[in-house]
Amino acid sequence: MIDFEILSRSPVFAGKSAQELSSLLQGIPFQVRRYEKDAHVASAGDECSNLIIVLSGIVKGEMTDYHGKTIKIEDIEAPRPLAVAFLFGKNNRFPVTVVTTGDVELLYIPRAGFLKLLQKDQRILVNYLNSICSRTQFL
Repeated sequence: MIDFEILSRSPVFAGKSAQELSSLLQGIPFQVRRYEKDAHVASAGDECSNLIIVLSGIVKGEMTDYHGKTIKIEDIEAPRPLAVAFLFGKNNRFPVTVVTTGDVELLYIPRAGFLKLLQKDQRILVNYLNSICSRTQFL
């Protein structure tokens, strides 16, 4: 079950109430997955075929350098999305390995379902575009 109050605080769904999100997600396929500490969520290079949002807990993005040393890139806390700029495009692969730092719940919305949401609601579309652009400008 999704806590729509938490989801409404995600940058992708900002400005939408919990009740609005509950209605919008009806008919859209999604899945909530639970992971324990140190669970492997995705590897660098894996296809990014779902919008993934951290519902609870924290995940970290990691890379391995040329010497085999693991370097933490970023902590991603609820309710932020993962790899938001890699869901669409020609090279839609995770740029880093994603590992949990504790117990975590993640929301998975398949690309096609998320595309339906973007078509249904202009606020979500603008939020998503702003997330991608802000991340790109930061980098």
